[in-house]
Amino acid sequence: MIYYVVTKMIDENLITFISSTVTGVVSYIIGNKRAKKELENQTLVNMEKSIEIYNTIIEDLKGEIESLLKKVDELEKKIDNLKKENDELKDMLARHDARLKDNK
Repeated sequence: MIYYVVTKMIDENLITFISSTVTGVVSYIIGNKRAKKELENQTLVNMEKSIEIYNTIIEDLKGEIESLLKKVDELEKKIDNLKKENDELKDMLARHDARLKDNK
């Protein structure tokens, strides 16, 4: 009789231990899968945010490039005008020098 009671207690404790262990392992596996999925989702969200930031930066840089290209065009026109003015002044100076030589 005592043997039966002790055996039954051991069986109950063993069943409790095994069921607790199985529950813990299953919970760990399910929790681990869920954590991986959440991590993947968060990674995707972070990547989307990064892409949005990069797109904003790219658009800002495009605007700056357009502005700089306009300035370059303006400066090239000014250089061309100054070259023309310089050539005209050289011609005037050459004519003036020629007149001075003729008057001597």
